Amino acid sequence: CAGIVLGDPDVSAITRIAKSPQVLNASPLLNAGIAVNPAFTRTVFNTQNSAVLREFAPAMLLCPQFKRYDDIIASLVTQRVMADTGHHVLFGPPFVYQERNAHDLNKDLADEAWGQANILKVQAALWPPGQGWPSSWSTLDKVLDCYTILDKLMPGVADLAVAWNEDCNRAMG
Repeated sequence: CAGIVLGDPDVSAITRIAKSPQVLNASPLLNAGIAVNPAFTRTVFNTQNSAVLREFAPAMLLCPQFKRYDDIIASLVTQRVMADTGHHVLFGPPFVYQERNAHDLNKDLADEAWGQANILKVQAALWPPGQGWPSSWSTLDKVLDCYTILDKLMPGVADLAVAWNEDCNRAMG
């Protein structure tokens, strides 16, 4: 469930520089909620005002290598794992109001450059045509596979994912 942020939302630095958005209300459609099936449609969400089922929590690994795209990449990994189980992403309530702290927009812009240049490559790598996982694989196996795939685009994330997977195994065991 990706709740909507009113007020000063977490948007890209380029959007903030160009528009400095303030969200005052949600459309009737968002008030009702929008479900996205990741088996057919890709979307992104961030960690603000979001909740995931315990089963998918390990997929929300926030890799510092991805900088300001850490939660965006994690949302794609989570959806890739969700796509195999028939789960959906829900956008809508609950709504929160945020007053954002000061940011260095030049730093934010630099920290978004890799993600902006590679987001479609990430999506394509996670959803290769005709490729699925063995039915015996656990959610943790799938998460580790996703980050191993992403290691080709951002070296070092597989090592972090292995350590994360071990921690998740102990915590969820």
